Amino acid sequence: MRNEEIMERKDLREKLIENVEVLDKVKKVMLLPYGKCMTMQMVADYFEVGEKAINSLMLRNKDELLANGLKILKGKELKDFKGKLQDEVTLEKLKFTSQLAIFIRRTILNIAMLLTESDVAKEIRTRLLDISENEQIIKNITNEIDEEKQLMLNIMMAKDDMEQAMAVNKLKQYKDEKEKKIKEERDRAVKKVINLTDSDATFGLREAKNNLGVKEKQFKNWLIHNKYMYRQIKTSDKKNKPTGRLKAFSKYTQEDTRYFTDIKIVDRIGREFSQTVFTIEGIEFFRTKIDEINKFNK
Repeated sequence: MRNEEIMERKDLREKLIENVEVLDKVKKVMLLPYGKCMTMQMVADYFEVGEKAINSLMLRNKDELLANGLKILKGKELKDFKGKLQDEVTLEKLKFTSQLAIFIRRTILNIAMLLTESDVAKEIRTRLLDISENEQIIKNITNEIDEEKQLMLNIMMAKDDMEQAMAVNKLKQYKDEKEKKIKEERDRAVKKVINLTDSDATFGLREAKNNLGVKEKQFKNWLIHNKYMYRQIKTSDKKNKPTGRLKAFSKYTQEDTRYFTDIKIVDRIGREFSQTVFTIEGIEFFRTKIDEINKFNK
């Protein structure tokens, strides 16, 4: 299931909207003490995008967001909200506001399902897909149990020896296919562990930015701008826009400047791909560039 599928399918968003605990697993949600909500600026900061991006998304999907807890405060309702708000910094920012959009956790998760230009939102969608696929696995297991019971029942209810022999053969085929499937899944899991343990200690981009204490999008842009990394062009992209995975320039994977390395990853459905990650040496090198990264604007 593709990450973009959540953005394209409203029925899938409705199915996953209750999983608000995913938000804190990706990035801690800091809510206003009164109302347990966020302002638009707070939501933008959470997703590491501009306020304009959130406002634009809200205008395009207003009905859906309203159904999931979005509120637009005006008049007396806004005055009462300001009166109960204890955060002096937020109060100062809202001093001359005539209307205010407030977002509860459910609304924030809804935005994560729709927001394109945010690595935080993409990671949340990935976690949501994991939940969805795990639920499907449980459903499949339940169906398999029911199917095996039915095949066993067919043996017991056979009218004659020939019918019973056919039923026994079907049960044997079912069990053989099930065992083959289990072995294939086990082999994929073992292969993934071998790939990871054979590589040096490495860090993905999210782990690297957390280790360095920098913003992910800013860090990415800085790496590309300074030609440490580049984006691969997706073969399906007719406009040849660089929108694929981040890759390191070869001179930074050599022994003397080995800031990056590639490891093989096996995804949830068994597909293999190569992922560029940071080495320990790379983390320590980029730690010397933190001030430069934090000042970088593009």
